[in-house]
Amino acid sequence: MNNLNNEKSIQEEIRAVKKQTVKVLGFGFLVILFFLIYWIYFEESLIIESKSPDDDKEVIINKVGNWITDSGTIKIYFKENGRTRNTKKIELEIFRESNHKGKYNIVWSVDNHVSIAMVFEKFIQSVDYNFSTNDIEIEKLDKTAAISLIKRN
Repeated sequence: MNNLNNEKSIQEEIRAVKKQTVKVLGFGFLVILFFLIYWIYFEESLIIESKSPDDDKEVIINKVGNWITDSGTIKIYFKENGRTRNTKKIELEIFRESNHKGKYNIVWSVDNHVSIAMVFEKFIQSVDYNFSTNDIEIEKLDKTAAISLIKRN
């Protein structure tokens, strides 16, 4: 009888350990899954940053995602006196083209205005931001149209 009770208590203990193990493994799996989702879709890495001539305004361009997905999504931060004034997320239509700081040209003008030109293989995209009015203008040109426009002028 004592042997039977010992055997039952051992089996109950084994079940409890199995339950605990499943809970811990399930929690670990969820943590890893959340980390992977963040890493693939939301992580940002710096491409380029530029400060205004007065050193009070700043533009930061980050790539969203990672080297595996290489989604072509960028996020632009417009900062003034250390505070973010505005952000803009832009989907770039790049296919198997590297996205690095050499593709970006940032030009500051005196009157609280910054222009960002993004030159890629098939298109040129420009973003103009006015710090005074918080206005963002985005223009996308086909590269052949942009070249013909430059040649005309």
